[in-house]
Amino acid sequence: MVPERRSDCVRSRELLRRSRVVHTAGEVHSGAFQPTPQPESPAEICIHVRPNENSRSTRIRVAEITFERKVFAEAVQFEALRADVENTAAVEVTSAVALSAEQQAKLAAALKTRLKRDVVMTTCVDPGLIGGAVIRCGDLVIDGSLQGRLSRLRTELSN
Repeated sequence: MVPERRSDCVRSRELLRRSRVVHTAGEVHSGAFQPTPQPESPAEICIHVRPNENSRSTRIRVAEITFERKVFAEAVQFEALRADVENTAAVEVTSAVALSAEQQAKLAAALKTRLKRDVVMTTCVDPGLIGGAVIRCGDLVIDGSLQGRLSRLRTELSN
């Protein structure tokens, strides 16, 4: 199974390399991909097109957006395959206050044990959490914030 994933990874890398030549907007960067929101429906695509444009320029813009969506999907797939092959997990930690280097190291070690992968951690501060932290890794969300606890308590009391 790993050879298939590696060939998929190579195929995706080649597609991304080609797309960088054609698409010069700078949204795809090797190694540090930051996904940007993409239009979800044809209605959203139409929002990007001014109503007074002629049909040719409208078709061109729709084609550009379609291409951007394909590149975005390939880039997301490439990053997932790369993380799988490299056995890494991208983790985003949002805390109420800035974490010290020691706290980050302890958290990274605990996450590495739980996820059984090397952890690439990014941190940010959100004072709205009141206290604690929220940890996101793909579909996994661990909400240890005071705001989250208050929200759960509010839900329990309203039922």
